[in-house]
Amino acid sequence: DDPYAEWAAGPREALRLQAIEAQSRLVTLYAARGEHGAATLLGRKILTTDPCNELVHRQLMISYVGSGQTHLALLQYHRCRETLWNAFRVLPSPETVELYDSLRVNARAGFCQRQANLDPLSAREF
Repeated sequence: DDPYAEWAAGPREALRLQAIEAQSRLVTLYAARGEHGAATLLGRKILTTDPCNELVHRQLMISYVGSGQTHLALLQYHRCRETLWNAFRVLPSPETVELYDSLRVNARAGFCQRQANLDPLSAREF
């Protein structure tokens, strides 16, 4: 078939991994600068080629929260968990689980606070 395919496989894979690593660092930088839209777009792109990249899953969770979309952050955790389990039969790292637990507790506390702030009379109308 392709006489150069075999010798090119190693360098091609090394370049692919370097590109993913550079893009992952860029996601982290975007998130740190508050550019959550850019971080999210690039993070999702990375996961199309490297779906088990747990660091990128975590960065997406952080970016979703930063853009006010905690529900998507929680959903991202479940995608990460399912992907890692299906690929390797492993659970996410303690860092990822800790982030998820923190987001879940904060989301629940925020919901409870919003419920407590409702006017009881206006709540009865629903």
